[in-house]
Amino acid sequence: MENTFRTSSIRSADRNVCPVASLGTSFSSLFDSETNPGAICRHTPFYGIFSHIMTSSEMNDPDQEILMRLSNKVAVITGAASGIGRAISLRLAAEGATVIATDLNAEGGTGVIEKIRSNGGKAAFRALDTTSEEQWHDVAAWTVEQHGTPDILVNNAGVYLIRPLAHTTVDEWDLMMNVNAKGVFLGMRAFAPLMAAKRRGSIVNMSSTNALTGIAGRSAYAASKAAVRIMSRTIAIEYAFDQVRVNAVFPGFVRTAIAEYGAKKAGATVDDLGRMVSPLGRIAEPEDVANTVLFLASDEARHITGAEFVVDGGLTASPNSPTHISALELAES
Repeated sequence: MENTFRTSSIRSADRNVCPVASLGTSFSSLFDSETNPGAICRHTPFYGIFSHIMTSSEMNDPDQEILMRLSNKVAVITGAASGIGRAISLRLAAEGATVIATDLNAEGGTGVIEKIRSNGGKAAFRALDTTSEEQWHDVAAWTVEQHGTPDILVNNAGVYLIRPLAHTTVDEWDLMMNVNAKGVFLGMRAFAPLMAAKRRGSIVNMSSTNALTGIAGRSAYAASKAAVRIMSRTIAIEYAFDQVRVNAVFPGFVRTAIAEYGAKKAGATVDDLGRMVSPLGRIAEPEDVANTVLFLASDEARHITGAEFVVDGGLTASPNSPTHISALELAES
């Protein structure tokens, strides 16, 4: 088991105000007052990004607030204590969401919600083992009682393993499947029906580029993430009529502790690995993935479900990525 890795400034007064509104700029030029006085001009870069179309008088009112992209929404995020999950929690909170951060790592999870609160956001932490049906039930019940039916679920928690097939134990296979696949299944089963009852919701599941292409030494991990891929598509169709959207995100190499583990196995630094495998020549930052999740969680993606968003700097698009290593080399590493 030594090769298994597990993961688990906006001022308070301004957190729900669009940064553009604080520039003191006149917005009169954003409107075609002769033909449509109450609409944002289609020829400006601001068209379509506001959830509330405001009148000219409202835009000129200094006390008028423009809602953030996730204002009044509640988001449950797993594996929130570090890495990608931490970045997602901070990003969604910065856009107005009330974040329920969950993780096995209570210290890291508490640190995340303290950071959110210091930025003027709303957040709470709940301990969660994503392989436990009972704990999922408890988190769902607590969330509904305290904050109402959540609008967003991000199934991010996961474990990672680099091991050649001949050396992968049944226990390691079970761990990959239990956390990476079963955990996502239990999360969707706990929250999708609640969202369906309200006829609204966005579920974002974290898969991996390992589910899209074969890489030696990833048989158990890749299989678990491939399960997330097809599960996301299936549940997207199952809940489409109920207006619950389900999408999957496929990160490549991201600057996290997992990437450091992978780089160490490859005998390289994280930055070296990023330059080697990404046509863009750099490793992704957790915020790159968080921004993708933000889009899918928001109403901007209201007509997107059953989709796959790859965040890998072109890795899976390049047939020449140096991802091949022999089984013998793996066994000796």
